[in-house]
Amino acid sequence: DFAYSGNALGGEEYTTFAKETTEAASGGSMPAEAAKDGEGRSVASEDAQPELNLDLGLAVIEHVNKARKEPENHADTLEAALSDAYEGKHLTCPPSWGGKKLVTAEGVGALRDLLKALREATGNLPTLRLVAALNDAAQQAAEELAAGKQPTDLTTRLSSRGTFSGSAGE
Repeated sequence: DFAYSGNALGGEEYTTFAKETTEAASGGSMPAEAAKDGEGRSVASEDAQPELNLDLGLAVIEHVNKARKEPENHADTLEAALSDAYEGKHLTCPPSWGGKKLVTAEGVGALRDLLKALREATGNLPTLRLVAALNDAAQQAAEELAAGKQPTDLTTRLSSRGTFSGSAGE
């Protein structure tokens, strides 16, 4: 459990914060589109910059919250959207998710495990909200890792941004 004595953002505040954070992290502009292989999949290059996609980040939070509130219904939605999307370890995301083609480590087995876990979950958990201090602490660790450094431990990163109680882990 983690209790932070700072501000949790929701609704319009969240969207504004997320957009400002994305723009600041990208220097005010989005990176160029990643190179593609012969089948349209993104491929990394040595000078590739991370692609910042606010809509994707918000979609992830939205899906996590749906899963927390009504896990069985969310399992049904995911199953309908993804049951035919795998070919071996290759996943073709639905058009509403951008239609990207990805190579996964586990293939459809990971989806089956997720659906089983969601159908066994109790649900009606509180909605997750973005907490600016947690976002900043995670960003610091990402920047340290990208620079080839060992990230500062989590409690130090959190303590430098406010007061927290409970336990925290990554």
